[in-house]
Amino acid sequence: MSAPAATVNADNPWPGFLSFRQADRDVFGGPRTQTEELLRLVMRERLTVLFALSGLGKSSLLQAGLFPHLRRENVLPVYVRVDFSSPSPDLIGQIKRAITTQASAAQIEAPESPEGERLWDYLHRQDAEFWTNRNRPALPLIALDQFEEVFTL
Repeated sequence: MSAPAATVNADNPWPGFLSFRQADRDVFGGPRTQTEELLRLVMRERLTVLFALSGLGKSSLLQAGLFPHLRRENVLPVYVRVDFSSPSPDLIGQIKRAITTQASAAQIEAPESPEGERLWDYLHRQDAEFWTNRNRPALPLIALDQFEEVFTL
């Protein structure tokens, strides 16, 4: 379940209670120092946890601040907000679908994943290569937004 998209432009530069999206990067006035620091951390570490109080703009910082910078580094940011509407949500299936959908939208060739294949196995197979439309290797980066909901819902 995804949140409705806000209409953000130069005349209406604020999405209200919704997060800025990747498409809003030109009007996102987020803090550059935090974006640059987060970019350095993400590129240097295998795992980065961004934690702060609710409503401070973490999702906006990821989508409109960090993700455009990652794309310039041939990184495929895969934004995942887990849908808990079913009684037994398939977290791994949702992540793999997000990888496929967002790779296609970014014109990145992604490997197929057979049904039932574990996420770790999918991302570490010998043939698990992601390629840009400019024939450059791309690195998938999975961003689990609101990850604490996995434990609370």
